[in-house]
Amino acid sequence: MKAYIISVMCISVIGSLLSMLTPEGEGGGIMRNNRLVFGLCVVLVCINPIKSIINEVKSLDIGSIVEIPDSDFERYEEYLGGAYTDAEVENLKAGIYQMLEDRFSVPRENCSVAVNLRRGEGGTSSLERIFITLYGGAIFKNTNEIEDYFGSIFNCEIVTVIG
Repeated sequence: MKAYIISVMCISVIGSLLSMLTPEGEGGGIMRNNRLVFGLCVVLVCINPIKSIINEVKSLDIGSIVEIPDSDFERYEEYLGGAYTDAEVENLKAGIYQMLEDRFSVPRENCSVAVNLRRGEGGTSSLERIFITLYGGAIFKNTNEIEDYFGSIFNCEIVTVIG
């Protein structure tokens, strides 16, 4: 890094000295050309380390950098499986809220939904039970109709409670 800074400083100082020694002439032609040439030299000196960094990156063998032991795969699978299940539950609840609003005219603020998933072998999960609690004006809705509708869609136990 020190050599890089020294080379940038040296080219800048040399360019400045030659610029001061060069006569202006008519229209400043020679002076303008000198500034252009030394400006390009400074840019090239600044770009030079980028070229060496690119060459080093090209020479890396990325395939051999990371090797994950099998025990870590199992640990990651357990951890990520829980996150996946959480995302499944949230998406499922959002869909149920939407269906309650569309089919039964139950606004989201007048109900709550809880979902139980059963985690099976191989990371699969299945829907075990859906709890729907109705509040406010939604308590007058037909709970049997709601249970039949969601039971036919999800094929699981549906529990509807007036709360």
